[in-house]
Amino acid sequence: MIKVSTKHRLLSAAVAVGAALAIAGPAIAQYHQGSDLLYEYYYYSDATYTDNVGYDRDTCNRWGVGRTATDGSSTPYV
Repeated sequence: MIKVSTKHRLLSAAVAVGAALAIAGPAIAQYHQGSDLLYEYYYYSDATYTDNVGYDRDTCNRWGVGRTATDGSSTPYV
């Protein structure tokens, strides 16, 4: 027979794992990339759009839109 304190520890561990997965799920889904490219973003240093300083893309995955981390810098000039 399992002691009451051991049952409490096992239940607490199961709840903690479940909570961690529930919190991490959206963060993981956001950066999970599918193979269908939706948009590409090219970031430029200024309004002349001559010096490319960064790149980003959106893809379609089973959770909706997935976005990559920006490669380089992001600016208002896209």
